[in-house]
Amino acid sequence: MKYFNINYIRLIQQLLPVVFRKDLIMAFLRVLTSPISRLHNLFMQNRSANIYHLGITGQICYLEKVLNDRFDSSQRRIYISNGNFFDQVYIFTQDEELDLFIDGEGGEDLYLFTEQESGSESVDFIVNVPLDLQYNDAEMKAIIDMYKLASKTYKIDKK
Repeated sequence: MKYFNINYIRLIQQLLPVVFRKDLIMAFLRVLTSPISRLHNLFMQNRSANIYHLGITGQICYLEKVLNDRFDSSQRRIYISNGNFFDQVYIFTQDEELDLFIDGEGGEDLYLFTEQESGSESVDFIVNVPLDLQYNDAEMKAIIDMYKLASKTYKIDKK
């Protein structure tokens, strides 16, 4: 937005009467406004960083973007894959109160998974990182935790 783009040197020149626009007076006023200019530059940097962070959501494409921007900006090799999910075998509901009898069809073994096992491999997504990439594990976890949904679990896998 143009509301925040302020050129203080030009503002001084425009507000100063023409009679006083001498080099010595302009230099003096630039010195007086230099702390404000420095604070304005810090504000603009912070604003740009906040706009970047607000543009990132918990979607996979955005998580990959922020991780690649931070840790692998040149080759962008970090990617996210889904956790391993198992098919759940349905027998009956508890309200039906039926006798439990399981017979595998064709003599094959029938595996039943608990609710925790059938959901996933205890993680909802896997962050795949190349082996040769140097990164700070705590920083990567902090970035992922900042943007992921609260109910989602993950693990970092080096490949």
